[in-house]
Amino acid sequence: MDWKEKTVLITGITGFLGGWLSKALLEKGARIVGTVHSADRTNLCFHKIEKQVELIKTDITIPSEVKKVFELTKPDYCFHLAAVPIPSIAQSDPAHALLVNIGGSLNVLRACANEAVKTFLASTVSVYGNQPIVDENSPVLPNDTYGFSKAKMEEIALFLANTKKFPMVIGRATNLYGPIDSNETVRLVPRNIRAALRKQQIQNTQGLERDFLFIEDAINAYLSLAENIDTVSGRVFNVSYGNSFLGSDIALAIEQLVQNRPVSLQPLSDHCIKHDALFQALQWKPTHSIVQGLEKTIAWYKKLL
Repeated sequence: MDWKEKTVLITGITGFLGGWLSKALLEKGARIVGTVHSADRTNLCFHKIEKQVELIKTDITIPSEVKKVFELTKPDYCFHLAAVPIPSIAQSDPAHALLVNIGGSLNVLRACANEAVKTFLASTVSVYGNQPIVDENSPVLPNDTYGFSKAKMEEIALFLANTKKFPMVIGRATNLYGPIDSNETVRLVPRNIRAALRKQQIQNTQGLERDFLFIEDAINAYLSLAENIDTVSGRVFNVSYGNSFLGSDIALAIEQLVQNRPVSLQPLSDHCIKHDALFQALQWKPTHSIVQGLEKTIAWYKKLL
């Protein structure tokens, strides 16, 4: 499809995902409007697009503010990314996480439904909890505040899509990594890249098992779902690499790549987040191996540091 002259509203535009998504859509000719809650523009500045997007300070937990944004911008598409996105932060302040991730999402989704805006909803594989092998038919069994809040957000979205008949699709993302991630203090990949480049000890992540997906592959999946929303509306898709690894092995691979040493990563046979549904629907699959994604990410941090 042609994104030119399309108005795209991105909630949470200044986050890791928001910056990359904005850049990709600007390159396709879209008009980008984003809601922001704070003054931090770091990610947009790194992408050198801060002057190419329209920013509106908005508290999505206030219905009247959300309604006003939709009235002013009249979006054709909405990518709802705004959230309390870090599980540890959500766990430390569950009331705020539930207010934003459920209440704020309800306000955005109601506005999308009322205006029949084509909507992509960013969710997470955390809704599955600790199940080792999952696909979209696996039960939703969150085991923390973050996963619970996202699961309830999904329920609201699917209910509204069914009753209001507006086009909406959900992408459950795995652990995303890549350049321009400002959450290096809480995310394994950027934290260990910084440590390795500074010749500090990498973090011991014994027992941690995760699926890691390079950010550019995730953005391609999100755009593909939005571009084909008329055929995938009302569905939920995993956006994942498809193989999981020990966190300690990822940390070691980072150290080896920084030191230009050979890397050998073995996926886990008993832990997998499947993305077969997305491949069957849209022929999407990741184009970056874990090593390729880490190499690109390390190269960016080398320039930064």
